Amino acid sequence: MKTTDEAQKGYVYILTNPSFREDWVKIGKSSRPVDVRSRELDNAAVPLPFEIYATLQCSSYDKVEGLLHNILGNIAGKRIRNNREFFNVKPEDALEAFKRIADILPDAKVFIQGIEEEKPRESKVPLTRAPQAKKKRDKNYTVVQIKSYKDELPKNVKVSWNGTDYYSMAEFVPLFVKQYTKTTPLTFRELQQTFPNEWLKGNFSRLGVIVKLDDITNSPMKEDAKDKSYRYHDGNLIFESKDHIKYCVSNQWTRETFKNVLRFAFAQGYPLSYRVKK
Repeated sequence: MKTTDEAQKGYVYILTNPSFREDWVKIGKSSRPVDVRSRELDNAAVPLPFEIYATLQCSSYDKVEGLLHNILGNIAGKRIRNNREFFNVKPEDALEAFKRIADILPDAKVFIQGIEEEKPRESKVPLTRAPQAKKKRDKNYTVVQIKSYKDELPKNVKVSWNGTDYYSMAEFVPLFVKQYTKTTPLTFRELQQTFPNEWLKGNFSRLGVIVKLDDITNSPMKEDAKDKSYRYHDGNLIFESKDHIKYCVSNQWTRETFKNVLRFAFAQGYPLSYRVKK
């Protein structure tokens, strides 16, 4: 359950669009995950989906958005139309404004997607294992920081979102969804919007990333096929949405489709890494 402070936090975001000029951005706010908001904006008014360039999370997100709109629109004259949230500003310049604001706000965090030279911010997940155990593990493995979701991962890789616990791709996605929804509870519909079926390929895309437990239980699929796709029988991998719908998460991921998960994790500020045997 969220604390009062967490419940009051929201996001200010920078969105870009491949169909726009390179120095055009949309700067807005949302009390919900920006990934959900960007999908709502994907409609007939724009030929291509919006892309999340950066987000700033803080409790005073409403004031921060107003400040940015005033500075960029009224003072710098960069607003494209008075009644719209579009600005004639390079994304990297808008990001610099985010960083400066974050420096003076005690609870602000800036999350950056797709900028390889930017080091990830502090993890949302505290490191809970004893230092001794971590040192012992490091003698047998080399840990590699993932700098971009586009990085090519080795075969049979194990990935971490907190620098401590490493999982195969099949294990990572369900447990990451579980971790993410601890701090950001979502309804079942919001879950499907946040983790869309398009992240998968082929038959697995038709099965879905987020699926109701009842749909799996009542599916005509053979039991071994259900087990392979969702491991639905394992109580640790049955979750419940904000609106009390029990669901499972697909564990059928390739290194290519897994990049969709990494891209989302980067956008949320998780420091990602993988480990390989020495």
